[in-house]
Order: sequence, then structure tokens, then C-alpha cells
Amino acid sequence: MTEYEEYYDEAAREIEDSEESSENEEATQPKPDVELATPATKQPNEFEQVVKRLKEDKKTTKDKYYSSGRLAGKYFMKTALYRDIRYAIERFVGIEEVGEIEARFVSDDEVLGKYFIKVFDADPYLATEADSANELVKYYVSGWLDFIKEAWDTIKTKV
Repeated sequence: MTEYEEYYDEAAREIEDSEESSENEEATQPKPDVELATPATKQPNEFEQVVKRLKEDKKTTKDKYYSSGRLAGKYFMKTALYRDIRYAIERFVGIEEVGEIEARFVSDDEVLGKYFIKVFDADPYLATEADSANELVKYYVSGWLDFIKEAWDTIKTKV
């Protein structure tokens, strides 16, 4: 059983337990003539922990993809040819805003596109056309570019 399957099984059990305890409470309490709380008024309290957990997971995911990109940038700098590094610097480093990076922008590149396609295909969350994948691509490529810029600034006068 994968980590995700275990997580979803645990979540399903919690939901079932919650429904059972809710049914038991309803059976022991008298029913009001009118529903006093609408689903809209219940929602903030019911989903507060869900929202908190999702925000934390979003930050963790962003950090994970940014760090993965930095690590890939380090590997790229260690293994790439001089001309490929210069090309990457000239082609991509001018992008200051992460929001300008799109999966198609890097994967359609004539020189480095195949490199990025391999990376994206290796990760099922990056290998899709969905907007969420494009967001993860932005974090990944941002980390990749940041490392390359930093490394190039350190070595460019020595090369």
C-alpha cells in the first residue's frame, strides 16, 4: 500500500467515524423545528483545519519543487558543456519573474527542451498540461535558474 493509499484510507476512516458520532449525537438530541445553522455558516469551522493543512502542504510542495530545481541546476552546472551553460544563462536568466515561466517555454526550447522534457516526464505531477503542473514547473525552473545564476556569478571570471 502506497503512502497516498494509506493516507486516503485513514481519511476515509475518520470521515466514517465522524459521521457515526454525528448520527449518535443527532439521535440523542431533540430536533429543532428550523435548521439554525446553514451549511455556509458551518463551513468555516468545519474546514478550518483542512484549509490550514492544505496551506502547509502547498508551501511544502513549493519548497520541494524549488529545492529539486536547485539540485538539478547544480547537476546541470557540473555536467553541462560550456556552450550549454552560456546558452541557458543567455536564454533563461533574463526571466526575473517566476510567473513568466511556463512549461511550454522551457520544454519547447530548441537547445534545452529535451533536457526539461525528460525531467517533466519523470514526475507525474509535472508531466501534465494542467495549470497545477505549470505552477510546479515554475517552482522547479525558478530553483534551477537561481542555482545556475549563482554558480555562474561565482565562476564566470575564472572561465
